[in-house]
Amino acid sequence: MLPRPVKAAVMLLGVLMTGHTASASPAPASAQSAQQPVGGNAQQDAVYKAMAGAWVGALEYRDYSSNGRVLLPMILHIRKAKDVKSLTLHYIYDDGPTKVVEDFETATIDSAASTYVTASSDGKDVVTDTLTGLAGFAKTGQGQLVRMGKGQESGKLVSVRTTLTVAPTTLMILKETRLPGQPFLFRDQYTLTRVGPATTGH
Repeated sequence: MLPRPVKAAVMLLGVLMTGHTASASPAPASAQSAQQPVGGNAQQDAVYKAMAGAWVGALEYRDYSSNGRVLLPMILHIRKAKDVKSLTLHYIYDDGPTKVVEDFETATIDSAASTYVTASSDGKDVVTDTLTGLAGFAKTGQGQLVRMGKGQESGKLVSVRTTLTVAPTTLMILKETRLPGQPFLFRDQYTLTRVGPATTGH
């Protein structure tokens, strides 16, 4: 039996595929606008192949006002971009009975530099993280990748750790943050189940 958030995401997917149109963010800008192109390679391709597809599940995030956690049913479509050097990620969130929120971003892995670059749909918000775990991931086509970067919370600089756990039928993306000298704390987590190839995106 599917968990309730997954059921809700599957229902949302059905609505979208039968003609529902939500207000969407602009199509993602090419990752080339965020960084220099990187050539195709086995490690990059292994990750892209493992992540590509249509995923349903939920986003769980920490509500800073109450310090509680909130669950949002969601869909994530991941596919190779037209330049084949990056992935496009199309997020669709069920944010209420009549509210569907969509977002796009691109993600580009440079195995030579050990970086994972994300860019917003307008190309204005670009984040470069260091990436570990590529060699082990490429051997099996699944496993864990860890991204390390910087961010801000409540005006304070924090370290950001994002752990991607990819298996043939499941995808988990856990983001944790920490202040200097403090332990990492939960920020948000995507828990997703593969339902097929990506059917939307650019």
